[in-house]
Amino acid sequence: MKFWQSTHVFDHPWQTVSQAFWRKYPNDFSTTVMGTDTLERYIGDDGKLYSTRLIISSWKIPSFMKYFMPSPYGYAVEYSIVDPVNKTLEIRSKNLNAASIFSFNEAVVYSAESSSQTKLTHEAQISCHAWKLLDRKAEDWIEATLDGNAKLGLMGMSSIIDKIETETALAMKAMDEFTSDTLRALDDMTTETIKSVESLTNDTLKSVDDIKLEAQQSLDKFSDEVDRIASDVLNDLRDDIQTVQ
Repeated sequence: MKFWQSTHVFDHPWQTVSQAFWRKYPNDFSTTVMGTDTLERYIGDDGKLYSTRLIISSWKIPSFMKYFMPSPYGYAVEYSIVDPVNKTLEIRSKNLNAASIFSFNEAVVYSAESSSQTKLTHEAQISCHAWKLLDRKAEDWIEATLDGNAKLGLMGMSSIIDKIETETALAMKAMDEFTSDTLRALDDMTTETIKSVESLTNDTLKSVDDIKLEAQQSLDKFSDEVDRIASDVLNDLRDDIQTVQ
């Protein structure tokens, strides 16, 4: 039986690293993993996200192990728990096929070290029980393979983290541009609205002034007409008085 352990610190926040984990496969470095299939996923009463996935990978089995492990494909079940409050992502996995000749139990934890760092703790327990003369050699091969795949896995995670940060930066830039364009459009709309209101106000005031002027002119004309009629009446009265005298 062999025990293997590794740690690593990502200079990225836990939210970004945990997101990268779910997008880890496929990537250009961990080419042995062929695919994943989500079997179950739910949010528990404790607010944590529970998932069960099937992991399918290809094995480059050495010749001395092909008799015991003829299939070039490996199947493993993965159980994960996401705790968004304490910012931890715990993953446990174990092999499904060839379980009668070897067992591989893996435990991975991503935990927030700070607001900008995430710690990875990776542990594995390897046990072969096919044939005593080959068990130790098989365990050594699995350990070496695990060590190499873990390094490639870190490279894959880093590439995905970079991709996520690029996508986030582009999204933020697009949002900023959208916000700027929207504010600019609102400013232009507000300016045009103010101009329209001022123009309408001026036109209204002008119309009121025109109405007042026309009313005054009509009133003046009416007053002149009244004065003329009154003058004519007075003149007629004078003429009538003189005639009577």
